[in-house]
Amino acid sequence: MKRVQGQEINSQTDEGQSPGDIEIDRQINHSMSRAISAFSARWLHLKDPPGLTDDLVMDTVESLWREVRRDILRVINRPCYRSAFTLFLFALTPIPARVSEEEESDGIPAQFCVQIALQQVLTLRALQKSLEFNGSKVSSISSTISSTTSPAPVTKDFLGIESMIYWAAMTFDTSSSLTLNTKSLLSPGLSLRLEQESSWRLVRTCTNVFHEDTETWRAQGIDITEERANQIIASAASWKLFVWKSAALVKEALREGREEDTVQLAFETAADAINQYSLTYHDLLKAILIMLDAMETAERMDLLEKMKVVKAGAEGSLFNCLIFGLNNHFYVPSGRSNRSPEESHNIMQYATAERPVSLDSSRRKVPLIAIDPYPHHVVAGVRILWKAVERNLENDWIDHSVAENMQDTMLKALRLLPQASKSVRTVRQQAEASFIGNRYIFNC
Repeated sequence: MKRVQGQEINSQTDEGQSPGDIEIDRQINHSMSRAISAFSARWLHLKDPPGLTDDLVMDTVESLWREVRRDILRVINRPCYRSAFTLFLFALTPIPARVSEEEESDGIPAQFCVQIALQQVLTLRALQKSLEFNGSKVSSISSTISSTTSPAPVTKDFLGIESMIYWAAMTFDTSSSLTLNTKSLLSPGLSLRLEQESSWRLVRTCTNVFHEDTETWRAQGIDITEERANQIIASAASWKLFVWKSAALVKEALREGREEDTVQLAFETAADAINQYSLTYHDLLKAILIMLDAMETAERMDLLEKMKVVKAGAEGSLFNCLIFGLNNHFYVPSGRSNRSPEESHNIMQYATAERPVSLDSSRRKVPLIAIDPYPHHVVAGVRILWKAVERNLENDWIDHSVAENMQDTMLKALRLLPQASKSVRTVRQQAEASFIGNRYIFNC
């Protein structure tokens, strides 16, 4: 039962564990470690160690991806929170650019991994009354019936960490229903109003409390400290997920041809969520554009007309995010550095704007967008914006030079994303082929 909870088996202390249980635990850890490596390998080129070539990066990315993919069935058959984490990570790991269509189709797809991981989380939560959680890792499930049915104390640590795990699963579940048109496993959606589901009711309550508590912040302004920034980000993140969920419900209602009353109710929920987000937190996110794109595809011009101002604001906000990611930089430790981390830290301490210091090859300056942990979100945003630019140019709402500059900015963003990803490379190549600047050159 320890494995289900999250506690790692220690062969030195767990005398009741068989060698087989200890070996399974080792395999779970190995699978998780490999998944972390495969997920991170796409950014290997940013380290720029000596002798690292593009081909070597691709070889490493492909090798790790194939190793994890071969192991996925075993991961699925070892249900625990570490296995769920492994499945989620592999689902976020892009297919390597050089992998053929045949090889891609000859294996378990990423979305299936998400669904299985969500199912594992549901199953593990169902066992909570028999769990003893220490907030760390997991170990074996006892084969005796009593071990899964007898009550055991549920600690505060367990409840806190289980809540974090469940919220992470809700994020994957909601993101999948929004971007991939899948049915939500953890949240019924259209079958109930969002306010009738305890998770979303709690999110709305917390947002209302935050809005009331921060009224003076918005009216008078505040000095942002690290604590306040963390508070704002945490609260905004939970409501952002509510916005995603409401947008996914609009897509689901349109996709399934629901009754007009259901469509209007889903639309009103999404519109209210968007207004609340804009009022309490910040400008709108690209999730709104995904919903509006679904409305346009369904030719619901009546709904689009109501969101005209929102759409323009969301597109502008998303484009500004791309510019921010291109123009702001982060220092990545380089594989060519001969200095210790302590030496580099001491050098940076004495650096000022008037007297910058050089770290030689110890650190590499890269745009923020190059280290975005969710490059597929950038890809999705660029695709929607690209479509908007072409539409606006066709309708003479923007001139040729503005459209070309916007597309050039989006191309720069795509070229900075990890090119080891098949989806990133494909979208970049499509964008380059349809770039207005190229068309102008060819026509000349």
